[in-house]
Amino acid sequence: MHPTGTLIKLLKASIILLFPMILFSQDVVEKIEVFGNVRIPRETIFHYLFVKEGMPLNMGELHKDFEALWSTGFFSDIKIEKEQGTKGKILKINVEENPFVTDITFNLGKKPKERDIIAWLKKKGEHLPAHSFYTSSQIRRIQHSIEEFLLERGFYPSKVDIVLEEKNKNAHHMVILIDPGEQIRVGKIVFEGDVKLPENILLSAMLENQEHGIESWLMRKDIFKKNKLDEDLASIKRELQEHGYMTAAVGEPKIEEITKRAIFPKTQVMKKITIPVYAGAQYFVGRVELEGNEALSKEVLEELIKLKKGHVYSVKTRDASADNMLALYREHGYLYARVAFSETLDHATREVHVRFNIFEGEVTYLNRLEFRGNTFVKDRIMRKKMLIRERDVFNFRLFEESLNRIGQLGILKLEKDPEIKPRPEDPTKFDVSIDIKEMLKSNYHFTGGYNGYGSLYVALDYATVNLLGKGEILHFTFEYGRKIKNYQHDLSEPYLLDYPVNFALSAYFRDNIVSDLFKRKGIGANITIGTRINGYWRTNLTYAYENVSVKLPEGRREGEDDFDPVFLTLYGLGKYNISSAIFSIFHTNLQVSTFPFRRNFFLASCKFAGLFLGGDFSLVKPRLSWSYFHPVFRSHKVGFYIDYQSIQALRDSPMPFWDRFYLGGDRSIRGYEIYSIGPRSEEGTNIGGERAIVLNAEYVFPVFEPFYAVIFHDRGNAYGPSEKISFPDMYSSTGLEIRIFYPKIPLPVRIIFAYNNRKIDPEDSRFSFHFTVGTYY
Repeated sequence: MHPTGTLIKLLKASIILLFPMILFSQDVVEKIEVFGNVRIPRETIFHYLFVKEGMPLNMGELHKDFEALWSTGFFSDIKIEKEQGTKGKILKINVEENPFVTDITFNLGKKPKERDIIAWLKKKGEHLPAHSFYTSSQIRRIQHSIEEFLLERGFYPSKVDIVLEEKNKNAHHMVILIDPGEQIRVGKIVFEGDVKLPENILLSAMLENQEHGIESWLMRKDIFKKNKLDEDLASIKRELQEHGYMTAAVGEPKIEEITKRAIFPKTQVMKKITIPVYAGAQYFVGRVELEGNEALSKEVLEELIKLKKGHVYSVKTRDASADNMLALYREHGYLYARVAFSETLDHATREVHVRFNIFEGEVTYLNRLEFRGNTFVKDRIMRKKMLIRERDVFNFRLFEESLNRIGQLGILKLEKDPEIKPRPEDPTKFDVSIDIKEMLKSNYHFTGGYNGYGSLYVALDYATVNLLGKGEILHFTFEYGRKIKNYQHDLSEPYLLDYPVNFALSAYFRDNIVSDLFKRKGIGANITIGTRINGYWRTNLTYAYENVSVKLPEGRREGEDDFDPVFLTLYGLGKYNISSAIFSIFHTNLQVSTFPFRRNFFLASCKFAGLFLGGDFSLVKPRLSWSYFHPVFRSHKVGFYIDYQSIQALRDSPMPFWDRFYLGGDRSIRGYEIYSIGPRSEEGTNIGGERAIVLNAEYVFPVFEPFYAVIFHDRGNAYGPSEKISFPDMYSSTGLEIRIFYPKIPLPVRIIFAYNNRKIDPEDSRFSFHFTVGTYY
């Protein structure tokens, strides 16, 4: 027999003979006993144990069991002891349970509100569920978070205690005792020393602690927040450096109490903050150098640098220049590019020499594009919205625009920021995963409201979006009120025959009373074909056919005391057929498009009716509209809106009076009554203009959710055929508007207080008040 085979047989025989001896020599778990548990059943504890009775005792597994029990959060202390039994080891597990809280009560005054504290805790990841175990560290975190909330809201000095009152068998009542202290306002902010800049500029730099006034009170920014003072001081220093004071320093503020009359008015104790400022000398732009650029030319990059020699040096301009260069590199696919800078201050010449150091890295590519979360929307629909394709250079600007275009489909939204990861084997290639959330396939929307256009009304919308997985939308609208009846059906297809061509079909019935001037009833249908021209620019061509019936409403019938026969002499009463084509070109993006802001957009359109299209009259009706909202700081926005329209008859065709322009109301010049502005007859009836212009300017800022305040100025007029557009001759309205909007209750409220420069009727007041619910532009 071979020697190796003999050796293997001897080893096997030895193992078989020695195994019972090894097993016999290892301790066995004879019994497991549990002590100290009150609410946690013995069986639940056994569930987390790998070691069982009758098994060999393994200290490594026993340590894992300890960690498993500790991770449950049920216990504040765990001890595992071993005792010798008759057949093996007895494990004694001694536990001390964490407090079990059955109910939670807040003990605080009128301010702050309990719901605000709970919302803050959720935001910080600290929840307050009843019928749960609470660890001591968890209770300390909750206490710290509430203290942080009170400081954030300006309550000082404050005190928070959390008391656990035991009722029975480890059942506790948690009482959160809050003494918020006083919520003191900032009455006065004074800058002393070498200030250099006007006080109002430095005051605007303080974002958290602002001097008591109407705006700061509305925005609750006049509350003294001691924990935010350092941020405000850093912001003041930054403001000085934005004006060239590069060696500026801001000292420790002095806090005093003063008595000041508030805006209500009543006298209050407030804080006076005195801030020492040392601006120093003002510096100017010296040498500006570039280093490290190879892919992009020096000339191209210098165009993006806004620091010009001899101008006042600004750190804001410096940062914007670096951001501009970085954006250009990312546009060319250099996602690893970095732009740093170094500054040298020449105190003799008071110049700042700055060098931009550029690290370009390598060109990167989009390797793989994946959409996640879509179960019904087809991938190809979203891919058609992408301006870059797989294996293209990763142009980050086009990538961001592509995400906006996907959102404009209206059938899905981004769930979170895209996941962009380089491939480990080749970091120049990036895999992108875009998580989306599909909108409800079908939804009902019931609303209503009151305004001058439709009086009191109710409305019901039903929409089926993404009908066949390609973005189709089927939409039904029903509106009913004293002045309006509207029933409409729309069907839209974003990719006609799989081409990037939008097709829409609409059929409707409308019956409206236009401000007691006339009653217009119409039934018709529209067919629209449109496509994208470039970027966010699109164009549409619409053919519309409508049968119209127009008559005077009840209050304008012949024989009434205030009857004006002007409409009997104008063309337009009776029944007519309108055949028209509308060509439009427009630009819009995903800037705020819902309450409380308008959408940013540009529209140029022209309507042709009659001639070879048929119908009972021929006319041309061009329109130009532009709306723009720009952020000023934080949630403040300034907006402008311009709308110009005109109408002209073609080939001696009569012009219907109801197709002219009637201005006034909360959708045009908001201080005037609906449709009250325009040329008038001898009896004083508005007969509509053949040209109209509306100009709006407004400043929108949040008061507190869901209230927004709007300071506005509206101007405009509607003109007859022989009248010239004159800016001084326009009607204007200036005032304050309050907008209220709860997202869960889609009924926006607008409260408008306005002063009008002209009167429509001599008996009118120049001051007006308007209230609308459920409409916005």
